[in-house]
Amino acid sequence: MIRPFVARLEFLSETGFGGPGIVRGGCEDRLVTETLTSPIQVISACADEVCSSLSGLDDGAVLDLVRGMESASRMMHSVLLDALAEVDSRRLAAQAGFRSTASLVGELVHLSRTEARLRAEQGAKLGARRALSGEPLAPELPETAAALAAGEIGPAHARVITEIMDAVSASTSAAQRAAVEADLAKHARRFGPTELAKLGQRMLAHLDPDGPEPRDDTPAPAAGELRLRNRRDGKLGFEGWLDGEHGPQFQGLIDQLAKPRPLSGDIPDPRSTDERQGDALLEMCGLARAARGVSHHGRGTPTPHRDDRLERAADRARCRPAGLRSAPLRLRRPPLGLRLQDHSHCAGW
Repeated sequence: MIRPFVARLEFLSETGFGGPGIVRGGCEDRLVTETLTSPIQVISACADEVCSSLSGLDDGAVLDLVRGMESASRMMHSVLLDALAEVDSRRLAAQAGFRSTASLVGELVHLSRTEARLRAEQGAKLGARRALSGEPLAPELPETAAALAAGEIGPAHARVITEIMDAVSASTSAAQRAAVEADLAKHARRFGPTELAKLGQRMLAHLDPDGPEPRDDTPAPAAGELRLRNRRDGKLGFEGWLDGEHGPQFQGLIDQLAKPRPLSGDIPDPRSTDERQGDALLEMCGLARAARGVSHHGRGTPTPHRDDRLERAADRARCRPAGLRSAPLRLRRPPLGLRLQDHSHCAGW
């Protein structure tokens, strides 16, 4: 069980730093006492020994160390993906109350949602798998998984390959898919992730030169636009338009609700046309809120709209000096939802 870890660390002895005793010395001595229960401690101990040996390396050995450590980090990433695949196969996320393996891993090692999702997806495609019977299965992308496990490609290469393979058309045969994945893994050993992505796009174009079929459903044209802006005086300004179907309907409602409403037989509606149309719009908003069962705050019990300006005009008419009228005034046709309040505010009229 422990030998794979030793084999993956033995490359350190070939880089020249610290001599051959790095693995077959302190690290392997530690294996005798610790690795049967904690291979992670062995890896950590070897990393500490590498760090302590840096100052004694010549220039060539430092460069060799960089290459070797990069290869080792790629190998460790492969082991990590195997572990994530194991977490997924055992359904550990569900047992712990998480929605997915990505959610569990993100919480466990403090990753962002994006990074946790990407790692979980790579684990599903590149990690070791098992059948329902427990029989080992090859990874979904075997060539990429093998190159990563050998330290020949990095996580960024693997991410590019998985994205390209996800974009392969469903009509592509299994043999073609396997050939594409093998070619991508081969090119990943020679090129960086950016160049690999460009090669992958060329492969996709070769597999499907016509590209995806265009969608037949075109978006319906807009029925209108409304632009709102907050004015410096605290008021709300707006402008917009409605199409030929909805415009006449809106205009008809405004005309109906904006008709003059005389306060009495001899007192006309004091509002201008623009003011009446503004009040009509507010009344339409009140009717819509009542129909949807929401208040002017957007929730709760509906609050009927009151034409407050018309009420105040009516109140002022009622509060005129006695010599100006001989009988109380009545509204001929009260606005919808109008409810007059007490007239205590008329005391200073």
